[in-house]
Amino acid sequence: MKKNNIIALFVIPLLMGLIIAFFQFILPILTEEKKELTYSVSSPISLIDDGIITNLDIKINGVNTQQIFSNQIVIENTGQIPLINTPVSIIFQNSDSSFVLYNSVIETFPKYEFGNIDIKKSKNKIRLVVELLNPDDRILLSLLTNKNSIPTFYSKIEGMVLSEHKPDKKDESILSIILAIVASGLSIILLAFSQSKGYISFDLNGVKINFDMLYNAKSESGLKILFATYGKGDKIKDVALTLNKMIQENQLRVIANNKIFGDAVPNIKKELKVVYSIGKDINTIRIKEDEILELPVKATSLSKKTK
Repeated sequence: MKKNNIIALFVIPLLMGLIIAFFQFILPILTEEKKELTYSVSSPISLIDDGIITNLDIKINGVNTQQIFSNQIVIENTGQIPLINTPVSIIFQNSDSSFVLYNSVIETFPKYEFGNIDIKKSKNKIRLVVELLNPDDRILLSLLTNKNSIPTFYSKIEGMVLSEHKPDKKDESILSIILAIVASGLSIILLAFSQSKGYISFDLNGVKINFDMLYNAKSESGLKILFATYGKGDKIKDVALTLNKMIQENQLRVIANNKIFGDAVPNIKKELKVVYSIGKDINTIRIKEDEILELPVKATSLSKKTK
C-alpha cells in the first residue's frame, strides 16, 4: 500500500477525530463559566488593651469575661456566574467550654439592594444562607468572641469551587491598614450596640464605664476625668466637666459636697463616683459626701473625711 494511501486512510481521520473531540468536549470545559466562592479569615483583633486597663470586669449577657476579640471574614463571589442560596458556616472549633460567640456585624458590597442574608447563630457557630451573590459581590463579616480563636470556613453547592485567599506581603500591608480602621470603627459599633441592646456593660470597682472612656484614655495624657456623677441611686448629676476644670498641674483636690456639685437629692447622703485616667491607666474611685477627693490617689489612703 502506498504511503499517501496510508495517510489518507489513517492519519487524516485521526486528526479530524481529535479536532471534533476538541470542539465537543475540551473547548466547552475551557470556556465554561466557573462557580467560585473565595474567603479569607484574618487573625483575631483584641478590642481591649491589657496594657492600659487594670481590674476590668466585663459583663456580657450577665457573664464575666476579660477580653473581647473581633474576627474579620471576607466572602466573595470570584466566579463568572451568580451563586444562589449559598450556605456558609463559620465554626469556632474551640475545646474551651467557656467560649462564646457574642454578636455579628455584616457589611455588604454593594451596600444597597444586596439581597437577603438569613443568619442563625449558636454558642460557637454562625450559619449564613446568602440569597444571591453576583460576581464580585462581597460580604465583610465581623464576629465578636471572648476568646482568641481562629474559625474554620465551610460552604458547598453543586459545581462550586471553594477557595481560601491567603494574602501576599503586599496584600498583608494593605490588610493591616484596613484592620486597624475596622478595629477603631468597632469601638463605635460596640458602644452603639451596648447602648441600644444593653448587652455589654463594663464594671470597674462598681462604676460603669464604656468604650468612649477607653478611647479617651488612649488619646489623653496626664490626669483626665472620663466620667463622674454626684448623687444617690438614679438621682445623679454629671460633674465630669466641673472636676476637669478644677485640675491643676495634673492634680485634683476637692471636697464632695452640695456647695460644689449641687444638691441632687436633698436630705440624703450622696456619693461621688469618678472614672479617671492618668496617662493611659484607667482607675475609679467612689467617695461619700463631705469626703475629700484627691487625685492622683495617694498610697496612704484613698480618701479623707473633712473635719
